[in-house]
Amino acid sequence: MSRTLSRRLPAAVVALMLSSAALVAAQSVEGKAQGLSPVEQKLTKHITIDAIKRFTAALAADDMEGRGTGQPGGDKAAKWLASEFKRMGMAPLGDKGSYLQAVPYTHSVTAETSTFKVGGHTLTLGTEWAPLSITGNTLALTADLVFVGYGVVDDALHRNDLAGIDLNGKIAVVFQDRPANVSESAWAAPGQKRFETMAAAGATAFILIENGRGALPVGLIVDYFSRPRNLPEGATPDPPLGNRPVLGLNDGAAAMLFETSGMTHKIAFALAERDDFRAIDLKRRAEIAVEIQVSQVTSSNVIGVFEGSDPTLKAEAVVFTAHYDAYGKVRGKIYNGAADNAIGTAEMLAAAQAFSKMKPRPKRSLIFMATTGEEYGLTGSRYWAAHPTWPIEKVAANLNLDGIGTEIFGPVKQVIGFGAEHSSIGPMLDEVTRAYGITIMPDPIPEQGVFKRSDHYAFVERGVPSLMLVGAQEGPREAFVKAFYDWEAIYYHQPADDIYPNWHWPGARTVADMMALLGLRLAEQPQMPTWAPTSPFKDLKRGNTGKL
Repeated sequence: MSRTLSRRLPAAVVALMLSSAALVAAQSVEGKAQGLSPVEQKLTKHITIDAIKRFTAALAADDMEGRGTGQPGGDKAAKWLASEFKRMGMAPLGDKGSYLQAVPYTHSVTAETSTFKVGGHTLTLGTEWAPLSITGNTLALTADLVFVGYGVVDDALHRNDLAGIDLNGKIAVVFQDRPANVSESAWAAPGQKRFETMAAAGATAFILIENGRGALPVGLIVDYFSRPRNLPEGATPDPPLGNRPVLGLNDGAAAMLFETSGMTHKIAFALAERDDFRAIDLKRRAEIAVEIQVSQVTSSNVIGVFEGSDPTLKAEAVVFTAHYDAYGKVRGKIYNGAADNAIGTAEMLAAAQAFSKMKPRPKRSLIFMATTGEEYGLTGSRYWAAHPTWPIEKVAANLNLDGIGTEIFGPVKQVIGFGAEHSSIGPMLDEVTRAYGITIMPDPIPEQGVFKRSDHYAFVERGVPSLMLVGAQEGPREAFVKAFYDWEAIYYHQPADDIYPNWHWPGARTVADMMALLGLRLAEQPQMPTWAPTSPFKDLKRGNTGKL
């Protein structure tokens, strides 16, 4: 999504912050906890805002080039992280006595020479169009365009969007989502088979366009699919729909297709909602040429360990994770990923630095892992979970930091513990938050499926109780959700995700404190944490290899 952005948070986020006077008062007590042991107080004293700022600034700097997986900036960030682990006195826990664990990928990117021409227009790759799925690595196609609405033929829906049109050898322009008057359940079967139906009618390719009801706007899908992609070793790309190439067009490019059809796109879109819709010949021909450049690359998980002090319990470990990867450098733009997830990695580093000063060490060993490839489906953490450099059966728990930097919107007065309800880590989180006068917020965005979308879930899949911490400000759930979506609309996975002058750094320290305290308590308790009897994961054993 291309737009001009100011270096300020959205007004809705700013509205969540307290007035200047109240903010000063809040800062004076933020981070103070009641009821911590002397050891815990000493630990959190060594977690500093200056350290979090320094680590975040280093990771989000332009010279890291967005820390892209399989890109030079990602390699540079991994080496920098390894040097920090070494400076803190961690023992290496990567490959061959190093801090780095190589993670292999198949790296693919759409060549800049790829073109989409229609009606005298040459569309811009990455903003107006992108190939979503093709067979092989090249595509050369010239064909007429037909708007088929939803492309569905189904008696139960009383629709035949292909009636009266010859699709043979033509490109079907089709909405990505269902009609407004069709429920999700009623759409499931016909929606799935519609591409096979269009292919059987002779369609040579599909162009997906937006109807305003899709889970993700096609314009956003175009943006993502024009970026480099990284598939883990052994994975294969998603097959084309109906064995035909699939391309996506943003709203502006889609509207342009209708200029010679005899009607505007708005009229055509309205007609497509009717049961008696008939396909429309767009009287335009598209010339499409795509080249996908493929290479084999490696990126690195960065892993270090502080050995535990107990002769027996040191064989077990608490694993701290935060992904350091962002989207790197794409068509000259740097995706610095400051909130997602330089700041989470910085908070983990600040906690690690505090543990480095702790004498004696906690009873269990403490592993710190900055993961790669999280943005490509938790690939770095899943690789470690499949090829652990510490026995997975001896991993007591995982604590993960990831999000959109909500802790820097203002003073942290609430914490979301994704996964807290599934294990005995949840009650421990309750105790820590009470010490800080912070309340627990239940998952405010269950529709996003956050619990399964970050690195902690790779540990859950292997049977390890895990938790992801996210900080939030005082206020109702609705305020958090609005701020979340306002931020997501502009900054999430975009070049605008940078460090801003009005970030509230004490909130980041609070989250780092929480992670460190939970880690310390997990490292000190006699038994490893267990799954809650009400959890769907209750029967999983550490080392699980079955699918969830």
